[in-house]
Amino acid sequence: LSSREHPVVTVVAGGSISVGHGLEYPKQHRYSDRLENWMNTMYPLTQESPTKNQYNSAQQQRHKVLNVASHGADSCSMAKRLNVMYSDLASKLPPSSDEPDLIVLEFAVNDYEGQDHIRGIKHQASVFFDGFMDITLCSEVVIHSLLKRYKNTAIVFLEMQTAVLSRKTG
Repeated sequence: LSSREHPVVTVVAGGSISVGHGLEYPKQHRYSDRLENWMNTMYPLTQESPTKNQYNSAQQQRHKVLNVASHGADSCSMAKRLNVMYSDLASKLPPSSDEPDLIVLEFAVNDYEGQDHIRGIKHQASVFFDGFMDITLCSEVVIHSLLKRYKNTAIVFLEMQTAVLSRKTG
């Protein structure tokens, strides 16, 4: 960020945490919007004061975080709706960018073993729980598809811990 002369475009894809579920004012408080504010405060793009004719282009010279999250997004549901995500992204990407610089994937909270009443009994269960291979395969489909489509994009995982500490996520 500190060496960039052009805006950094970040995409947040994930579940209800990324959507901002439960926040009174999601546009102000969800982490994707706070990340955009932080990027522009800490790493502003240097530019001269805009003239009247340059005003619109100067307004576009800000780092952007695009949120394409949806409720209940686990890695398998994300794999199924990649085409929807791609078309949503195409309409949101700035004209100067044909692919994002960074994609933040958050879906681990919804990728858990499930059946918590059984989990209490199986508290010594292995990390490789029933369904782990399905989650892994879905995650690989998402990563492969993103990297194939956006060859120059970095991908980072953001894992949130659930309130149920015994849950094991993908």
